[in-house]
Amino acid sequence: MRTSLTLIGNAMSEQAIFKKVTLSDITARATRNEQVQARVREVVLAPKNKKPSPRFGTADVMSICGLTTGTLRSLIASGELPGGELVGARREWSLSDLQTWARATRPDAFRPEGADAIVLTVANFKGGVSKTTTAVSLAQGLSMRGHKVLLIDLDPQGSASTLAGLLPVEVSYDMTVAPIFDGSNDSIESSIVETYWSGLSLVAANAQLSGAEFYLPARQKADPGFEFWRALDYALDPIRQQFDVIIIDTPPSLSYTTINGLIAADGVLMPCPPSALDYNSSCEFWKLLSDFAGTLYENATKEKEFYFFDIVLTRVDNKVSSTSLVREWFKAANGDILLPVEILETAASKNSSAELGTIYDAAKTSMSSRTYDRAKLAYDQLTELMENKIQHCWHDQLRAMGEKK
Repeated sequence: MRTSLTLIGNAMSEQAIFKKVTLSDITARATRNEQVQARVREVVLAPKNKKPSPRFGTADVMSICGLTTGTLRSLIASGELPGGELVGARREWSLSDLQTWARATRPDAFRPEGADAIVLTVANFKGGVSKTTTAVSLAQGLSMRGHKVLLIDLDPQGSASTLAGLLPVEVSYDMTVAPIFDGSNDSIESSIVETYWSGLSLVAANAQLSGAEFYLPARQKADPGFEFWRALDYALDPIRQQFDVIIIDTPPSLSYTTINGLIAADGVLMPCPPSALDYNSSCEFWKLLSDFAGTLYENATKEKEFYFFDIVLTRVDNKVSSTSLVREWFKAANGDILLPVEILETAASKNSSAELGTIYDAAKTSMSSRTYDRAKLAYDQLTELMENKIQHCWHDQLRAMGEKK
């Protein structure tokens, strides 16, 4: 054993001596990775190298609009709503047509006049918890239901931007929230771009966004009255009535950027897998956030309030023996905010990620119907839960406005 360890040690020493890595090597490797990334996109998104907008069947329209088969047929026959397109024996609707149906058949589900967009931040200080997939899927799901949604990517890795159709290399500095954080802009409006997904706009992210961790403390040092934690919150003011819902995807860390995403939120959703390590990490999340928020609002006359702060279990694999045990831990500590829906770890969700999309991007024909339906049902249920909470937030806003008059 000692001999083999020595040989391995010698081999590692030789590698270190003869294969040193310079900054130039790293630059070259970055270029190679960008080239491969571009080729991957060409293959995955062939033939147009652009994400296509999905199409939807009769079951999707009936489910979202709450219609029976008879009512659906009657509305199609009336010509009042888009009739879709017959593809063989199947009737299909475009995304914009589905949104038209949703708005026409659910008039009471939308943002009341005078109410502001609800800001929903998806956060967890640990990576690998399906935070970005949850954020983008929620943005798509709410958009399918007819809401106008803005997705803000605060993670310099730009994963949410990629799922929304933009690779980080295609994102310029001005398309991110960086100008808000460096002080060169006081509104997020000019950073908003449209995506391939009708009704879903984006403020993108790339590695340049990491500069926020320097800009914000530098600005506070120069101006002690500058509230670095509210830079994003203030920047959203000009657009609060342009959108129904604003969803923020945060980095997997307690950073200046993450704090901005949390303080800007009306509600927070914390995705967390039911594993022992993830549970312990979630305990640290609460402690760190509590300590940090206590410091921010130490002398404030009013604390930050959220309409809701929920946990959703993600990447749930019921075949793992510890899953049920850790689920009980979550219930014991957070049963009052643990959502009744769980996002299962399925082949369908993994396949969607490999194709630079979510379950809502995936074609039902690309996998077994049972696998697809199982994965999609969980996100449909989560979207419906969040929509209900958002509607309550709007009504509470209007009530509060009425009390002030």
